Amino acid sequence: MSFMPSLEGLIKHNGVLKPERVGVRRASTFSGFCSTHDDGLFAPIEKDAFVGSQEQCFLLAYRAYAREIYTKRAASEQAKLYKDLDRGRSPDRQIEIQAFAHLHGAGIDAALRDIKIHKARFDRCLTSGDYSSVRSYIIELEGAPPVMCSGTYAPNVDFWGRQLQDMADLALVPELMSVTSFFGGEKGQIVFSWMAEDDRCCTALIKSLEQINDDDLSSTLVAYFFDHFENVFASPSWWDGLGQSNQDALIQRMIGEIGVAFGLVPPSKSPFKIAPWIISRRYRVGF
Repeated sequence: MSFMPSLEGLIKHNGVLKPERVGVRRASTFSGFCSTHDDGLFAPIEKDAFVGSQEQCFLLAYRAYAREIYTKRAASEQAKLYKDLDRGRSPDRQIEIQAFAHLHGAGIDAALRDIKIHKARFDRCLTSGDYSSVRSYIIELEGAPPVMCSGTYAPNVDFWGRQLQDMADLALVPELMSVTSFFGGEKGQIVFSWMAEDDRCCTALIKSLEQINDDDLSSTLVAYFFDHFENVFASPSWWDGLGQSNQDALIQRMIGEIGVAFGLVPPSKSPFKIAPWIISRRYRVGF
């Protein structure tokens, strides 16, 4: 099941996000690289068993960030459409939508600026072959995770809600965290990775995650995936087994700030709980 909301689709269906069935190849493929470079560059994670090396963790983060660059540039074009979506609405709603469109556009512009800085760091690491500045936190599961994603974002709060960085400050070059959930050949893997320059926020985020016990960890991670990433994929059998109330709660999280701004979903997040996944181990790499 794929969960990738578009603003037009949400408006068309009155804020309802409907998961779409997709094939495994479509769910696991990012076509931002040509086949030759993709095959050579990512061979250590595509052709070798995952062992949690700094090189493998870096390549997962690099691919996630490459996708982030692609989506941010696409979002820059889409942001221009938001200003026209207040037509026919009440004056109060028009003010809210225009304010959101302005802030969203400013945020996208800042993100495009920040790409140049962060991409240079990734490229230096890649071209030098020195992965010593890569930090990771890995959660290993007994089986394939029923929810998978790959993305990069700037964490503004930790897992207990404490502020890490002020994302309203557009002069700030934010610290970034990359997250990939996948099946590594023998075990399920959820890999958090960042660069040394982003230690302050990212290490604090991971320390807060380490404080969550194994029984509560699965629900915490699923909420985190749906809150922060667009390309989330779930096993159809797992999704069907959640029950309607849990499904509705996760869909509200996926719609996120856009849905709230346009009055499509309530601002408060509904609680949910899932059965715990079987965790083999949790460990640090490079820090």
